[in-house]
Amino acid sequence: MTDALFSEFDAAGLTGAGRNETAAARALKAGFEAAIIGDTDAGMAEAALTAARALDVAERLPDKSRVYAVAQLMRPYQDALHALRLPTELSPTSVPTQPDVKDQTSTPDWLRDAFGRPE
Repeated sequence: MTDALFSEFDAAGLTGAGRNETAAARALKAGFEAAIIGDTDAGMAEAALTAARALDVAERLPDKSRVYAVAQLMRPYQDALHALRLPTELSPTSVPTQPDVKDQTSTPDWLRDAFGRPE
């Protein structure tokens, strides 16, 4: 059964590393060289490559099928990369804070700016 599945993909020209798989392989190699990915991540790394290959296959499907396939595959692919810390999910550099509350009797800055200071 597996041979038949892959031979049909071969006949349709749907095999071979596409741009997603190539990019994932390049990111995995860089992550390994930078010690972001270790030997214990091998299983997830292969899963990320499999998800990237699935995206490549989905991109080659007819238009109507492509949209749904890519939408379904994108999140698992992203999850696999994030599990490997590739790319690192970033948060804002600092959490926005509320301005200091001086005292409740003072006029708010926005009101002073609009109408001036009471005398």
